[in-house]
Amino acid sequence: MNSSLDYANEFMPSIYAAPVFKTLLCARKELLSPRQKAEIKKYSKLIRIDQGVVVYEEGEEASYVWNIARGLIETYHLLPQGTRRITSFLFPGDLLGLMENGFYVSTARTVQPVIAFQIPIQVLSELALSDSQLSAALLTKLCQDLREAQRHIICISQKDAAPRLATFILWLCTIYGNDVEPPKELSLPLARHQIAEYLGLTTESVSRAFHLLESSKAIMRRTPRLISILDMEKLRSFSTLEVGAGILS
Repeated sequence: MNSSLDYANEFMPSIYAAPVFKTLLCARKELLSPRQKAEIKKYSKLIRIDQGVVVYEEGEEASYVWNIARGLIETYHLLPQGTRRITSFLFPGDLLGLMENGFYVSTARTVQPVIAFQIPIQVLSELALSDSQLSAALLTKLCQDLREAQRHIICISQKDAAPRLATFILWLCTIYGNDVEPPKELSLPLARHQIAEYLGLTTESVSRAFHLLESSKAIMRRTPRLISILDMEKLRSFSTLEVGAGILS
């Protein structure tokens, strides 16, 4: 499934999340200090995982968490009728390996080739117990993941496709944007059918939603995977959620 990397010095552990408490800067920021990065790296193995590989399956006994350095991973549940329900996408700076009672709660699969730090759960637990700042950083990251899970639930509960798609694009802007200004262009990391699956829509509905956002002059499609953000406020008006308002204002 994976292989150790010979160029490990090119990468360091990194955990990004938006702050919990009120600050002037709202964008996702680095939570680890240089010392904490070095400590986690010391007890981790940097691995490469090919595209389309299942990292772990729902119900599998949990042994590791992964800190993503490059690439994209999806987590999902298999429903009784055999269909998938995507629960999250994880990007560089994210932690993978949500568990309950010692078992993974979903299936994780690589959407793109991934480079990640594979961290034994016991090691991360011991590091957190001995370092209160690292423990606080992990709590901040868990809060970020909880917020995104709640927003996803509300997003897919919206009746129309355009609000769902607008919320999804705004979410990507918080990941790829910063506190200085929102991104002018956005490279979509997912194909149209993957966006549809995440939003609980058909591919045709997503295409119509893109057309509506484009005809309203909120966005412009440059290529199937590249869009320009023409009017951030208009884009936000389609969504019922306040996604990264401090970043995107």
